[in-house]
Order: sequence, then structure tokens, then C-alpha cells
Amino acid sequence: LPLYALAEPVRLERAQARLSRQYIADGALMYVDNCATCHGAGGEGIGAVPALNRPSLATSDTALLYRTIAHSPHGTVMSAWHVDDGGV
Repeated sequence: LPLYALAEPVRLERAQARLSRQYIADGALMYVDNCATCHGAGGEGIGAVPALNRPSLATSDTALLYRTIAHSPHGTVMSAWHVDDGGV
């Protein structure tokens, strides 16, 4: 049991790294499937559609980002993606 306890921090760190890589891969596929058409393959934005590759978005409030994506603000061209708002 003591040896297991000593190895636990390393095991957790490796598991977290694997999970992080998986989230990034899943997010990239989701972006390509659902967002790249309007926001561009590199997030550069197309026409009047805003760019997503801005550093400020990396530190934005995640709840606000979720609401913007899931429940698009009325009067914008952004599609609502939440099932309750008619999204997929």
C-alpha cells in the first residue's frame, strides 16, 4: 500500500495528460464538423463571422462561451447548437 501511495501522483498526472490530449482531439473533430465552415479551418473567421483564434477567447468565461454556442444570441447569424433551441 505505501508503494501504491508513492506512485499515485505520477499515475494521476499521466491520466490527466491522456485525458487532456483526448479532450483536445475530440474538440478539434467537433470544431471541424460544426464550426470550421463559418469560422474557418484555423479559426480566422470568414467574412462577417468573427475570428475564434484570438488569445482573449482562451481566457474568457467558459459559462459565457457555452451560452453563446449553445443558446446563440437572438439577432445574430450564429446557429444555436443546444437541442432545446433546435440545434443538434
